Amino acid sequence: MADASSIAYDALKMAVEHVLDKIREGKRLSTEDVLVLYLGTIVGDLKEIRTDIARLDSRMDETTRG
Repeated sequence: MADASSIAYDALKMAVEHVLDKIREGKRLSTEDVLVLYLGTIVGDLKEIRTDIARLDSRMDETTRG
């Protein structure tokens, strides 16, 4: 069973895809559409930051061991 953050991420991803479809079709975006794109950007950035932190943590562990 998926956790809540995974479900929320998938829902946001689907919402962003829907907004991108609207953009491709040349439709106007609502305020909510812009907010979804903004949230998608923030979540993407946070995911990259978490990956970088995990990588640096691993490197620090290797450094202190050897």
